[in-house]
Amino acid sequence: MLAAAANLLAQKPNWQPVWADEFNESSIDGSNWTYDTGGGGWGNNELQYYTSRSANSYIDHDSSGNGFLVIQALKEPYRNRSYTSARLKTQGLHNWTYGRIEASIKVPNGQGVWPAFWMLGSNFTDVGWPACGEIDIMEHVVPIGVNTIRGSAHAPKYSGADSVNCDTTLTDLSGRFHVFALEWEPAEMRYYVDGVEYFSVTPQTATCGTSQAALPGPWIFDHPFFIILNLAIGGGWPGSPDATTALPVQMWVDYVRVYQDPNLQPPPGPTLKVANIAMSTVSNGPSWQAVATVTVTDGNGVLTSGVTVSGAWSGLINVGVTQQTTDANGVAVLNSGRVRQSGTIKFTVTNLTKTGYSYVPGQDSGQITK
Repeated sequence: MLAAAANLLAQKPNWQPVWADEFNESSIDGSNWTYDTGGGGWGNNELQYYTSRSANSYIDHDSSGNGFLVIQALKEPYRNRSYTSARLKTQGLHNWTYGRIEASIKVPNGQGVWPAFWMLGSNFTDVGWPACGEIDIMEHVVPIGVNTIRGSAHAPKYSGADSVNCDTTLTDLSGRFHVFALEWEPAEMRYYVDGVEYFSVTPQTATCGTSQAALPGPWIFDHPFFIILNLAIGGGWPGSPDATTALPVQMWVDYVRVYQDPNLQPPPGPTLKVANIAMSTVSNGPSWQAVATVTVTDGNGVLTSGVTVSGAWSGLINVGVTQQTTDANGVAVLNSGRVRQSGTIKFTVTNLTKTGYSYVPGQDSGQITK
């Protein structure tokens, strides 16, 4: 018995912090989050228009100075919609293969209200959905229960209403913060609420409580994914708001944290690496900008085209082009925003993506001072 317990403990992942946003700054960190915007229904007949306005997403602080991301849905005429809200994502900035991904969230409630904390495969723009894979760490709609949340996984042959999923009911879902987490390994994903596991998916099975079923399609969760936080209004699953829905409605996020075990590596296959980052500047009157010229090769040193280079700017400015595709010579050129003052601007590659390849990180950054 003791030997078996020790063996299980030895196999437990050694999660180490690799990224977090505690939302303690005065504004949303543009090096961590970008936005989806628009009002086309988002494939679910949703009613809101997603914006990047501060009316729909902002940082707030409590009396002790602790910061929170607030995503706020408003009832207001805006372009072609009657509601507005926000959908933040790390796409093009940060993505991960395997790890513990968790967030402390105060989940809003109400008829027609649809908050979510989830992940989408970084190859979404190349292969589309559901071939990219989708991992829903937390979704809530009133039809499944006022205090109930759902975790799910989507892939070819099990997506949308046919996803593999599991519901769990909490006490006081919307009255306080809860920690929603995914522990994701090469052959298993485990879903937790407040430290209690309620759902797991492996390449063979999906287990909800004491119920287990065969996975109805392929396991496609061995490549990078990015995080999404959003608050939708309406749609086929939650239905539309009604007279009982108290708007505006807010989704409060205390933190989002990512941990990884350095021993958990993607399956072997062709690799990509940054061969060189050449930094230069371009001036335009009193202002200037940094230019990062990134050269990418495969594991054999062959210049590789069609690779999406994702990165982040820091130093004097944290905005600019953060995603570009390599040309026939394996080169991608990314420009920072313009500045007028002197100082240093740095560009860091956060990911290289191309279908069928995995990224091997190195000291993948460059900087220039003017």
